[in-house]
Amino acid sequence: MLSLNILLFSFMFVSIMLALFMAWKNHQRFKENVRVSGELDTILHGAIKTLEKKRAAATRSHQLHKNYTENDLEDINSPEMLSTLITVMVHKYGMATLSLADFKNISNDDFVSIYVDTKTNELILSLNQNLQDIDTMGLSALNPNTDDTFH
Repeated sequence: MLSLNILLFSFMFVSIMLALFMAWKNHQRFKENVRVSGELDTILHGAIKTLEKKRAAATRSHQLHKNYTENDLEDINSPEMLSTLITVMVHKYGMATLSLADFKNISNDDFVSIYVDTKTNELILSLNQNLQDIDTMGLSALNPNTDDTFH
């Protein structure tokens, strides 16, 4: 019976030592995982900040350096495009004079819609807001039906 107790004691002692060693090893792995996760978190936040800066810089650059190419009509609402349209109209039709009476003759419901004739690549300025419905094959509207312009 004594030999069985000694054998069980030695087996339990080895088992406890093995369990303590595995607990220490697991604790070391846990500390390493915490360190790596902290580094990954720092890298991830740095990457997100870099992407946000690039996105903001691209937006600012796009707003500051607008491309006015033949096929690029995304800036149709910009003051520069309005100025260019007026310049082209005055160049084509000559000098125009506008008096206060001209401004009083229009109502708050009147506004100019801009369409593109896709067959001839010409801009069409019209007070008719339903011009696209009349000719569905050749015209495409540049703005949605909502009007947010100042009258």
